[in-house]
Amino acid sequence: MSFRIKILPLVGLLLLVSFYAPASVPGTAPCSQLASGAKYGFLGFLVPSATACPGPEFTVTANPSSLTINPGATGTSTIALTSLNGFSGTVSLSTSPSPTCPSPNCSTWSINPTSVTLPPNGTAGSTLTITAGTSSPTPGNWVNVTVSGTRGNLTRSAIVKFTISSTPDFTMSANPNPQTIQPGATATYTILGTSINGFTGTVSLQTPFMPCSTYCWFVDPTVVNVPAGGNTTSTLTITTTTGIKPGNYQIPVLGFSGSLSHQVTAYFTVVSSTPDFSITANPASLQVQTGTTSTSTVAVTSINGFAGNVSLRVPASPLCPACTGWAINPWTVTLSPNGTATSTLTIYAGGNPTSGSVTVNATSGNLSHTVTVSYTIVSRSSDFTISATPSILGIPAGSCATSTVTVTSVNSFNGTVSLTSSSSPTGLTTTLGQSSVVVPAGGNATTTTLTICTTPSTPSGPYSITVTGTSGTLSHVANISVTVAAPNFSISASAGNITIDQGSSGTSTINVTSLNGFAGTISLSVSISPSGPTGVISPSNITLQGGGTADSVLTVSTTAATPQGSYVVTVTATSGSITHTVTIGVSLVDPPGSGGGGGGKAFRT
Repeated sequence: MSFRIKILPLVGLLLLVSFYAPASVPGTAPCSQLASGAKYGFLGFLVPSATACPGPEFTVTANPSSLTINPGATGTSTIALTSLNGFSGTVSLSTSPSPTCPSPNCSTWSINPTSVTLPPNGTAGSTLTITAGTSSPTPGNWVNVTVSGTRGNLTRSAIVKFTISSTPDFTMSANPNPQTIQPGATATYTILGTSINGFTGTVSLQTPFMPCSTYCWFVDPTVVNVPAGGNTTSTLTITTTTGIKPGNYQIPVLGFSGSLSHQVTAYFTVVSSTPDFSITANPASLQVQTGTTSTSTVAVTSINGFAGNVSLRVPASPLCPACTGWAINPWTVTLSPNGTATSTLTIYAGGNPTSGSVTVNATSGNLSHTVTVSYTIVSRSSDFTISATPSILGIPAGSCATSTVTVTSVNSFNGTVSLTSSSSPTGLTTTLGQSSVVVPAGGNATTTTLTICTTPSTPSGPYSITVTGTSGTLSHVANISVTVAAPNFSISASAGNITIDQGSSGTSTINVTSLNGFAGTISLSVSISPSGPTGVISPSNITLQGGGTADSVLTVSTTAATPQGSYVVTVTATSGSITHTVTIGVSLVDPPGSGGGGGGKAFRT
């Protein structure tokens, strides 16, 4: 019995300890701890004091954070924003300081887009573009550009510094580039060489030296003189045969002057399908108040390289003064290969409510297509209109774009208009700067910003964004056409033709560039035809950041027993289902020799 009496106080003491012990939830981070300000509670037990959990936050980083840019050229840095602790919302982006004077004398910079929407614990990006001035800053002096992201009272920033190169050099460009041609056609490019930092001298131009097959090319002249501060031109001519296969092709043009060398790549697409065009109308249905007008944009788009004039015709408009009429302007549009041209269909509402449609007939030679726009004429009353500018957007997967939504009073409308947005098909994130706007009377307009975002996994293709404005029984929409471009990458070689002494080796730098925000690991492999030399590429795996570039070095080695002659080295770059190649011509000689421009076989990509 005496043993039980001694145990009971101990049990009670343990129970009290369990009541006052701080509880924790498995799998969660504790947001309170025993702080220095803890107090003694009942029976002398310490009571923990709470400290605040970290609040929603975001970071801003720049890659690269430093740039060296030639005068008159541009450089870019990818600005990445990352959500922390569940932060979400639209972040406004700005740069400071302001440029000291306009381009081209002074360097200028801008950020695009100027606002991004961060999902919880997600990322978003923007691009800082810096155009180097011709006189400011002085070469060698660094300038800091601060990119700030602001949401409410929360501001975070990153610094990108840049300087101007002072080394005499030259640049190369090809125009127009890329081009689309039919089998059996010819494409010409102007190769422009431009002096930088007072460069003057002779530049030798070379293209891969290989026998003609499905198409040939040549550059003329092959030697140009670049004056200090000036430029010079040469012409690259590509002639295809009727047997060339449809696809994408490229021809590298290399320029050499002493130890300096640069390359520009001419791209072209061969299309074999019958050239054609399509016609669409946006919007395809109009509601017009009596005595007013409304318009629909008629877009004509080239298909398979179609180029030429397209005539647009509509039925004759009724002549009675009270009738509803219509007109299209211009009547003829000119399409460039794979381009788009627009015309405007205007509906002139008569004095009586009615409904109908107008068919636009587009013809070019024996090609003909139509699109129909319907209209409804309603009695004139207080109302509003809603529009979006721009109404056509192209967005790389993994990035964002904006459109300005404008709500305008009609016939003294005055009130609040609620705004909603949606995507069809789903896959795009749409965020309105305001969920409602107050529209004053008198035809005044009120605007807000619509931000449209994609993710790296958003399927490529066309999307339609609808912004709906509602006030009481009144409802109107604005449509935005969005095309999402899939992430991709390109591959090129610094030396498209290598001459190697028998028993020695040669190198070429392989450059891989992110397109449409591509980011990921790319595997590189080498093959040589015919067999003989050996090829090694290092590194064989490279990682690209969105909007960035990466290099690898190809080394082609021979032995004294390797047969002299011409070889083709193919470097294949693969990431998932995406594959691109670049080829390098190798001439194995003894004694040493050099190659020149000439005709050759297609470089497929």
